[in-house]
Amino acid sequence: MKITDFRWIGFLVHDYEATCNFFQHDLGLKLDSADDNREITMFRFPSGQSIEVFGPSNRTRKEKYKHFNGPVIGLEVDNIVAARDELLSKGAEFVSEIEGLEDGSVKWVYFWGLDGQFYSLHQHGDISFTE
Repeated sequence: MKITDFRWIGFLVHDYEATCNFFQHDLGLKLDSADDNREITMFRFPSGQSIEVFGPSNRTRKEKYKHFNGPVIGLEVDNIVAARDELLSKGAEFVSEIEGLEDGSVKWVYFWGLDGQFYSLHQHGDISFTE
């Protein structure tokens, strides 16, 4: 497995509006996308790294969000399938299947690391679910 970067950090917050205002207006982060109905907003850095804010309603909307216990770091890998398989063989517990955008530009999967922290793996580019 080759970790190349961290590409994403996700926050499930108590006050969605206050956090989004803080990131956008106080810190000056660039708004990339927002879906206030689902309480999900993405901010992107010039480097391509992003911060995604999830409001409290997400904790009950999808099972995976129940595991967020603080900021979740998305580790960029060169092969998400191989990285997942390697971590599974070492005892990591995955709480989701590999998911992704329909255009194939990014895939991700969530897991509990061997250290007890919650993480995600990400792979960017035109990719498939096979090795």
